[in-house]
Amino acid sequence: MTSSRYKRFISFFLPLKMWRGLGSHGQRLELILYQGQWQLTTDDAIYSDGWRYQPLRLAFGKIRKRLPFVEQAVFLGSGIESGIMVLRRMGFVPQCTLVDHDEEILNLARSVLQQPAIRFSCMDAEGFVHHSEENFDLLVIDIFEGRVVPGFVSNEQFLLRCRQLMRKDGIIVVNFMVNQAEDGLRLQNIINLLPRCEVIDLGVNKVILFTA
Repeated sequence: MTSSRYKRFISFFLPLKMWRGLGSHGQRLELILYQGQWQLTTDDAIYSDGWRYQPLRLAFGKIRKRLPFVEQAVFLGSGIESGIMVLRRMGFVPQCTLVDHDEEILNLARSVLQQPAIRFSCMDAEGFVHHSEENFDLLVIDIFEGRVVPGFVSNEQFLLRCRQLMRKDGIIVVNFMVNQAEDGLRLQNIINLLPRCEVIDLGVNKVILFTA
């Protein structure tokens, strides 16, 4: 997916809808160019916002001194991969794997990123974690169904397996959203399973940073 200089210029004044369609599982999606950045939106959420994506921009800012040592990174939940754009904006280009169960979202990410070094895996994050034989320096969990984080993200089996995939001093980043009291209990469970973690409070969003 390319955009002309004219469209990029106009996008600083008006959001431009560049694509509209359905994801592989029937979810309505829109790809928007706004202020020079790619946004992927659903009916009730923004999945990506280029290098402005606040949860990962703040998280990576906190661990900036450790990013030069990140060689292998995996993003569970791809969007239009704001995470990679944030890293590049900061001057870091590790080997990255994008995991998403929606083939259409991965296709949009491919068209926007246009980087052959990025690996794409179309499968659910839970399955990827339990079948992967790789180890990572950075593992980002940024998985949403609209504004809801799937239940497995806060499960003990999933999080312990994520920890097993980490190299020494590897970092896990979890972007979580608290919409109701039950989500608060799930957040606490994540904190308990990732001891000594740091939590960045962004209101409804909570970003958890854990060093393996």
